[in-house]
Amino acid sequence: MAQPSPLDSLIAQRLGSQIAGAASQPVHRVVMIGSRARGTPRPDSDLDLVVLVELPAGARPWGPSEVIAERTHIQHRLPPPPIRTDLWVRTTDRYAEARMVIGGVERLVDTEGFEVYSRPLTRTSALRRTPDQVRREHVSAWLEHALAALEGTVRLEARAGLRSPVPGEPATPEAAACVCVERAVNALLVFHQVEAGKNTGVDGMVALLNGADRSRMQSVMATFAGLQGRASARARRVLGEILRRLGEDAGMRPYLAPSKARLQRVAAD
Repeated sequence: MAQPSPLDSLIAQRLGSQIAGAASQPVHRVVMIGSRARGTPRPDSDLDLVVLVELPAGARPWGPSEVIAERTHIQHRLPPPPIRTDLWVRTTDRYAEARMVIGGVERLVDTEGFEVYSRPLTRTSALRRTPDQVRREHVSAWLEHALAALEGTVRLEARAGLRSPVPGEPATPEAAACVCVERAVNALLVFHQVEAGKNTGVDGMVALLNGADRSRMQSVMATFAGLQGRASARARRVLGEILRRLGEDAGMRPYLAPSKARLQRVAAD
């Protein structure tokens, strides 16, 4: 298994201890994931850290707002890290529910993680969601990521071809549209519990679908490549088709409502 560089390991271990002191809840583990954990970073790669916090027995489960608030709380109390760092906060309950389900950082903790801080749990994790519920939540999250990229595509087009001023974000509408499509196709892969590598690319992701969805996705991608006009319109077409495909699953439909509404708002702009 690949290992991080000694410098990255040292930086992450120091950050892990600082995070444990900064968090509002007891920290069970801090785990490095991503290219630095695998020992394959680029010079501009972020340091990705998953923070697993343990809530008291009987506490209300955390949702997205509590997770964001805790991440913000930790970031405000940390000294500036020497490497640009991304934090992913999860409760130990959520980790236990999701660690075997493809599509979230919880699984990456097990498959590629390098632990930089730990302390024992004080209680058994409470499992409230089934793997199917977690899978559908992951699919919904990837669709939201795709929609964020689509909105970025629209913004770039509105700026009359100016390049993105935000470091690390796609610089052109075409690049942003490709990110949207990759995330949308990955949502379908997650739905089928098929794991794509970090640099698989859209063509490789489509090939991974195999079975019943492969011909459908090849047709969608051919449509994407052949459509004329704005990149956002082509990406929106692909995303809409994937939403329709996922809507064929009755259990998935309640999770799709926010994404469908968001797509309609983008289409109306």
